[in-house]
Amino acid sequence: MSRYSIIHLALADLPVVFQELARVLKPGGTLLIWFNGTDDPSEHGEHFDHTVATAFRHDPDILSGLLAQAGLTEQSRDLRKPGEGERPFPQFAITATKVRRR
Repeated sequence: MSRYSIIHLALADLPVVFQELARVLKPGGTLLIWFNGTDDPSEHGEHFDHTVATAFRHDPDILSGLLAQAGLTEQSRDLRKPGEGERPFPQFAITATKVRRR
């Protein structure tokens, strides 16, 4: 489970992180990631002000593709629209499973 951890990673860092997450999962194992996202792929990787450190918004379709390249298959995707008083962008959760080898 990665709860908002990847928001602190730029796009260029994500492939190696997803490869490592896939490496440590058993075949058939499941990864759940939550992240601040965007509905517009052109905004993928845009940074936003964050209290602790620079944070990035990610496009869920691009992340799904990077997960697939790492050997993880998207199983589900959930969207949470911003509530009143929250940052004005969506939050996503993606569940992905490591491909079983035959």
